[in-house]
Amino acid sequence: MRTEQKNIDRIETGFRLFRCRIPRCAASAGNIATKTRVFFILRRPERKLRNRSARPNSICMSTIMPNNTDEMSIKLELTKSLNHVINKIHATANIDEIMLDVSKDICAMFNADRLTIYVVSEDGTSLISKVKTGLNSFKDLKLPIAEQSVAGYAAMHKKLLNIKDVYDQQELTVYSSHLRFLQEVDKRTGYRTKQMLVAPILDAENASLVGVIQVINNKAGIPFSQIVEEAVHELTQTMAVALRQRQQIKPIKPNMTIWLPMRCCLRQNSNWRRAPHGARASISKKC
Repeated sequence: MRTEQKNIDRIETGFRLFRCRIPRCAASAGNIATKTRVFFILRRPERKLRNRSARPNSICMSTIMPNNTDEMSIKLELTKSLNHVINKIHATANIDEIMLDVSKDICAMFNADRLTIYVVSEDGTSLISKVKTGLNSFKDLKLPIAEQSVAGYAAMHKKLLNIKDVYDQQELTVYSSHLRFLQEVDKRTGYRTKQMLVAPILDAENASLVGVIQVINNKAGIPFSQIVEEAVHELTQTMAVALRQRQQIKPIKPNMTIWLPMRCCLRQNSNWRRAPHGARASISKKC
C-alpha cells in the first residue's frame, strides 16, 4: 500500500520535468492513464500562457537588434569613407584642391547634394570660398562673418547648426532673430535648399577660426543624423590642420640675381658656338 501511495510518474513538458503523485484509488494502469490525460489537458492552457508571455520579449529583441546592427554598419562604412577623404585632403597641394576636388568625395560620404568650404580672410572679417561657374571657370565667393547668414552665424559663434529646412523662419529664429537665408540665390538658379549642416573649422591649439564647412541637402530627404554630425566634427579637425599648413606655404619665386647671369652666359655660349673660330676668344672673355 505504501508503494502504491508513493508511486511517482514522470511527465515531461516543453518547459520542465515535473512530478505528480498518483492517489491510491488510481492504482490500476487504466486509471493512471486517465489521470495522466486529465493532467495534460489542465496543463496545456498554462503552457500556452507561458508562450504568450515570452513572445513579446523576443519580439522586442528582434526589433532592437537590427537597429543596432544597422547603426554599427553605418558607422563602419562612414569611418572607411572618412579615412579615404582624410587621405585625399593630405595629398592636396593647395586650398583650391580641397575646395574643388575633395568636395565631391565629401558629398558622397555624407550622401549630400552640395558642399561649400569657406576659409577665413586675412583680415578675419569674412569667409571666402570658390564657386564653379563653368567647366573650367571659377569665381570667389565672399561672405561677411555675421548673424545674417547661416555660415556667418556658425563662424561668429563657433557653433554647429543642423537645420531641417532653411526656409522655415521659426526654426532659424531658435538660433538668432537676425538669422536669415538668402532665398534669392535659389530663385535665380532654380535650386531648392532645404537641409543644411554647417560646422566651424577651428584650430585645435587655440580654438581660432580657420573656416566653415557647409553640407547642403541630404539626398534621402531627411535631416542629417547625429552620426553625420560626429563625422563632420572629426572632418573639421583634419581640415583645420590641412588649411593652416597650406596657408603658410608661400609660392617659390625665382631668384633673379642668380637667373640673369646664368641667362647671359647661356646666351653668350650659344653665340660662341655659332661664331667663327677667330671670334670665340673675345666672346669667352665677356662671359
